[in-house]
Amino acid sequence: MNNLNRKRIKTVEDKVLELYPSICPLELRTQRRFRLFSDIISVIWAICRQLYPDGTKGTNLTLQELGEYYNRVNHATVIHGVRKVNTLIENDKEFYEKFKSVL
Repeated sequence: MNNLNRKRIKTVEDKVLELYPSICPLELRTQRRFRLFSDIISVIWAICRQLYPDGTKGTNLTLQELGEYYNRVNHATVIHGVRKVNTLIENDKEFYEKFKSVL
């Protein structure tokens, strides 16, 4: 992964973590699978997929890069997380407002 893509993910991560001031960014990269951490990571992935869609001459983030950044190398995990967030956006107004505030 190039430095530009690392910075893009970090920027989104910092913005999302403003909503969770007690969580350190390094905690999200551990192998622990706390529900809150997984949910936060899924939101970060969903935002990154919206802002930097896959496929334009290496300048955008791939599913693999998103997974690798959080030590979850399986691209299917990223797909599942993004779908979970999209479902919550459609069905939960409070979640949608929180999500929208990050964008």
